[in-house]
Amino acid sequence: MAKCYLVIIVNVYVVVSCVFVYITGENVICPTNCLCTPLYKAAPYINKLKVKCGGNFSVTNISELQFNVFQNLKDIFTLDLSANNITLLRRKSFPLQDLQKLDLSTNSIDWIEDGTFGNLGALKRLDLSNNRIKFITAGMLEGLHILEKLKLSQNLIRQVKEGTFDGLLSLKQLDISSNPLLCDCEFWWIGVWSANMSVKLSPSAKCFEPIALRDQPIRKLKTLGQHCSWTEYSQISPLQLTPDNDQVVFEGDSLKLECRAVGALRVLAAAVSPPDVSLSWYWAGLAPSSVFPNSVRIDNKTPTDSGMLQSTLVIDQLHSNHTGEWNCELVSSELNHTNTLSVIVISVRTSYCPPIVTKSNKGQYNWPKTVAGHIVDLPCAAEVAVGTARYNCTLNATWTDLDTAVCPYISETTRILQQYAHY
Repeated sequence: MAKCYLVIIVNVYVVVSCVFVYITGENVICPTNCLCTPLYKAAPYINKLKVKCGGNFSVTNISELQFNVFQNLKDIFTLDLSANNITLLRRKSFPLQDLQKLDLSTNSIDWIEDGTFGNLGALKRLDLSNNRIKFITAGMLEGLHILEKLKLSQNLIRQVKEGTFDGLLSLKQLDISSNPLLCDCEFWWIGVWSANMSVKLSPSAKCFEPIALRDQPIRKLKTLGQHCSWTEYSQISPLQLTPDNDQVVFEGDSLKLECRAVGALRVLAAAVSPPDVSLSWYWAGLAPSSVFPNSVRIDNKTPTDSGMLQSTLVIDQLHSNHTGEWNCELVSSELNHTNTLSVIVISVRTSYCPPIVTKSNKGQYNWPKTVAGHIVDLPCAAEVAVGTARYNCTLNATWTDLDTAVCPYISETTRILQQYAHY
């Protein structure tokens, strides 16, 4: 049964709120555009709910669900947001401290803010499969201390840095299958880690690159670690990119990126079977020739006697489509290195959030003019602070989600009173 309620709050404002009420022995008030089903299981699941959102009206933003007006948050045991059109997960999107299962599969998620799942301290299963996620970091998984099962399959993940899953203290199963994984020396740790931490890699994930390791199960990367731990390996400098920092450039300008691997050939030549070695460029995980066949030139120089490899990428006339992450990779059958920088191309069509000043009892913050779709971090204003304040410039070029939670109050008196309030 569906009902609409007129909620009137005297002297403040008037809100018209439509919710769905399903009669299942007792009234269950459900978030907008969701179906709530009681689990009807034995303790401790009595009165717990399974919530499925979407269906006839596809969800594009978590805020559409209006969890803030739902009074039974503690009763939601399972939340199913699969098969919607969600693209972005914002910091602390889910105020569901008792939620144990969250399904976000089969959406279009390509960005997850750090702390997105920070309020989900009871979560045990998280499904992010079949999205457009290109990378995963420890910050994105912050707060999931009792998570047991994580699904990241069927995404666009090429690399996973060591330490990414260190905060998942209870993890038992990890699924990163069907991703274009680059099995280089920065990834060999995954096999050792899964064995030492008793984390099952299931279904079995396989390497996509380099070609010599394609379709090899990543659990076998423990043997790759033997190459990566050579004494001579330490003599190879990390790939050097010039320029060595992220670039903000203007449409119509030119851009030149140089990638060098010093000493690579000298070390690899000492191998029993000297491998073929090359430098390759990628944009968002794709070869530039397949994405920009006419606008990107790549010049690979002949190796020198010093063992230096060099590759130069030139874009004579930048377009907004060139915005993204550019990777230079040292590829061989023995070992691999990767270095990345981000390029933002500013055009007449680029939207900005205007410069703005915010002021509260946690200080004054001067937020600069910012390209739409980016997050700005500023040091906390209080002199005793070590954290950062954060403001999100949305794709619609509006400021939202000001977060000063980790910043202390400016007034020392207020800080002292706050300390006493916790006792």
